[in-house]
Amino acid sequence: MARQDTTQTNLFDGSEENNDNPQHITNYPKNWVTVTSAGHVMEFDNTKEGERIRIIHGATGSLIEMDEEKDTYIISARDLHLNSDRTTTLKVGKNKKDDKLIIQVIGDAHLNVEGDLHTEVEGNRYDRVDGEYQLKVGGTIMIDSTSNIGINADNELRTIANSINETCTFKRLNMDGGGQLTEVIKGNRVIRMDKEGGTFAIESAGDLRFNVKGCQYDNVGRNSFTEVQGKSKTVCHGNDIQCIEGGQPSGMDTSTSSQVGWELQTGSTDVKINTNDFVMSASNTANISASTRIDIVCNNGIYLN
Repeated sequence: MARQDTTQTNLFDGSEENNDNPQHITNYPKNWVTVTSAGHVMEFDNTKEGERIRIIHGATGSLIEMDEEKDTYIISARDLHLNSDRTTTLKVGKNKKDDKLIIQVIGDAHLNVEGDLHTEVEGNRYDRVDGEYQLKVGGTIMIDSTSNIGINADNELRTIANSINETCTFKRLNMDGGGQLTEVIKGNRVIRMDKEGGTFAIESAGDLRFNVKGCQYDNVGRNSFTEVQGKSKTVCHGNDIQCIEGGQPSGMDTSTSSQVGWELQTGSTDVKINTNDFVMSASNTANISASTRIDIVCNNGIYLN
């Protein structure tokens, strides 16, 4: 006769209490139960649609159970040890969509691999860390992506390295949200464009400021054009200041004439100034010299005071 378990038996004193939530159908005498003097239980239930095997440790309550739903339970009241002298294989699921492997650790988790660790994920991978995440590697870290790589930091992104080598086709730094970009370099910085005919452009909607405590060198291989919509002013104090040796571009003549604060050299070409009025004044002496001749052409006259 088949019935549901309606009582629960105390394994030590044999007393029974009501079971308000019976889950297994038992058909006596097809349910074989062996109870030892220490309370250990071995149960083999052959009831149709209620087949199960259960082994219970009497003192701790640890158990192994295989039920009629094809589920297997291993419950340890304390530690659980799995030790294999050879290969251990754990295969979970048959359906990629529905089947899962769930590991829940209440405390800490430690994974110690004395050899190599290989992880292969055919789908997506998601890692969430509510605290800090630290990765320490004794060798090289390689991240290889066939698509994009994104790093998002709400506060500070810090990179500390002895050397940084970047190779890319396009690079863009987007600071549309505002803020400030500051670079502190105690050594040298070199920007080199190897593409013949390429363009190096600096565009500023506000001011553009250069503050150089040493010497400034501008070496233009072809022509130089400067267009100013407003006014232009150059102040030259004429102080005799020595530049750092070897700072100038190779082949540039940086020699200056004594007692000359501002000097313009054009080689074998002419100097032409087109303006409405041209005023030249000197607080002391103005010298105009030419190795051949000086030509002054004026349609309305020349006034010397």
